[in-house]
Amino acid sequence: MTDRDDVLDLVARSADAVNRLDAEQFESLWTPEATWVIDPPLDFALEGSRAEIAKGFEAGMRAMWASFLQLIHSTTVDIDGDTATARTYLTEQGIRPDGTGQVLHGVYEDTVVRTDEGWRFARRHFRYLYLDQPQLGGQAAATGTFALPVAP
Repeated sequence: MTDRDDVLDLVARSADAVNRLDAEQFESLWTPEATWVIDPPLDFALEGSRAEIAKGFEAGMRAMWASFLQLIHSTTVDIDGDTATARTYLTEQGIRPDGTGQVLHGVYEDTVVRTDEGWRFARRHFRYLYLDQPQLGGQAAATGTFALPVAP
């Protein structure tokens, strides 16, 4: 695989970890010290160890979502030696425990570095491009699972 392929795989593994609520896999995708930023309205920023980032990810997902799905659409990658920048466009749909929903389009702007473990996120910055909060009436799999139903 090329470096570009490895960075694309890192992005795909991140979405997979989010969709399966796999905090261990999520943690493995970061450099030992990293930064994760999500713009308002969530307005979240965490700088610290990858264990702290994974803990924040798992706690937030469990607190906020009864069902959650992240779909990545496209990623651009620019590599300069042992550092890369990546930009990933995505769609997310979540259902809160109270049945309200969230549908969004956004973009992750990433700084990725080559480590002894392979390419890892040193910084991820999420920016909202579109956000809607509809009442979602269908059935959905519970966060981190692939089994129906979770009725709002």
